[in-house]
Amino acid sequence: MKKWISALAVLAVVLSHTSPARANAGPTRWGAYPTSSVLAVESDTPIQIDSEDLVFDFTDNDDPVAREELSAGWTLGGRVSATYDMSNPTNRFQRVQMAFPFVGNLASLGSQNITVEAGGKPVAFDIYPGSLIETSYDYSAYDETEENPARDVFDFDKIVAEITDEAFTSKHFTKNEKGKLYTFTVTPTLGENENINYALDYTFDPERTNVVARGFNGFSRRGMDIRNTAWCRETTTLELFVLGDDIEILHSAYLDGEETEPTDAFTSFVSAQPMSVYTYAVEHLRSGPYIGREESSKGDILALSDAQVYNAYAVILDRCFSRNEGYASDYDLSDARHTDRIITLVYSVDFPAGSSKSVSVSYNTYGSMDMRQTSKPMYTFDYILNPAGRWSAFKDLNITVLPPKVVPFILQSNVEFERQQDGTYVTTLEELPENDLQFTLYESAGISLGDRIKGSLFRSMGYLYPIVIGFGAVLAGFVILVALLVRHRRKRRQAR
Repeated sequence: MKKWISALAVLAVVLSHTSPARANAGPTRWGAYPTSSVLAVESDTPIQIDSEDLVFDFTDNDDPVAREELSAGWTLGGRVSATYDMSNPTNRFQRVQMAFPFVGNLASLGSQNITVEAGGKPVAFDIYPGSLIETSYDYSAYDETEENPARDVFDFDKIVAEITDEAFTSKHFTKNEKGKLYTFTVTPTLGENENINYALDYTFDPERTNVVARGFNGFSRRGMDIRNTAWCRETTTLELFVLGDDIEILHSAYLDGEETEPTDAFTSFVSAQPMSVYTYAVEHLRSGPYIGREESSKGDILALSDAQVYNAYAVILDRCFSRNEGYASDYDLSDARHTDRIITLVYSVDFPAGSSKSVSVSYNTYGSMDMRQTSKPMYTFDYILNPAGRWSAFKDLNITVLPPKVVPFILQSNVEFERQQDGTYVTTLEELPENDLQFTLYESAGISLGDRIKGSLFRSMGYLYPIVIGFGAVLAGFVILVALLVRHRRKRRQAR
């Protein structure tokens, strides 16, 4: 019996020291940026907002197909619709330029599903890519710190200043500067399905030359000496775009990744074409899998102007040339498409003298997911209201939240909501609140002690915690049973 008890004790010790890191199948924290309301580009506009109806609709999460289209990943997505009843109190016609800023990336514009309407009719808008966001994914506005100034990305004066078609000013090149585009067409001559490791070697001084390499999957650098490599099984096109002093390029090929078995079983055709930076960005890069009208897997009608395509790439190239000593690759270029940044939609609405008009903006929004306190996720949403301060007047804000079945309750909010019989939350404010809107959705109306305990166990053991707890319960029951048997045997012996 002592051997059994000893074995059980050892097993309990082993279980208590199980590493939790391997048990986590997903994050306990997933950040999201706040979203913003519409602002006036001109701060002295006479146009006023007579009322705003703000609706957060999360009911698409109740439909598996609709939820998939939201592409929410680890967090919760929904649809925001802001409808403004606006009026022109003057006796003059007013054409008002409006802007809607949000944080996103150029690759996700289609999934944002943005629509703008005025007077019930669609309004065309221009897209202005703004400042890149230099933060990690953990950037929730409700967890703001000095090191993580989430709301600082919405500096509205800066946003308005970036609404321009002027070319970005680079430290390393000018818009019309001529470079040389080298194109290498490589064809292996080995047997079918056999690869060669094609290599280009060149030297350049980053003070006098900048290089953009595309199509390669290998890179090494020693000082000013560069080697780009690419595995080629069939005819492959590779590129070097050279700005500044020209470079001498040597090519070779190998049968192995260690580059110890040279081969001449390939043909290579090289062309060199003079090209300006502007043409390279707007015409050449645009046709690649990065940015542009051609790239539209979901029928996206959103398009950048030529000026904005140039600026998007110019910013990335300038940053790479500074950080990488004059070198950039197509992996860097993809940052122009995938890096989060301020994106501003700009459009104009006409207001005849003394007229009123309804203006609406609808788009997809995503919350911050947090499982640090509970075993089930909480989803927090932030909406920045203060751009309305740029209008001449504002009154009557009506907010409606339609929660999904999976998280039907507003757990906490900095605005007092009233829950309706159908589960909808509503509130009406006569004026803008002092703080921006924030609310959290959860599966219940409060966090119970049991929720907190489960959350603590989840942080420690991840998705294995139900198994570990179940095994622990069985183990405890077995120990109690053994103890009862031992006690029973002792009583029988004493009775004799």
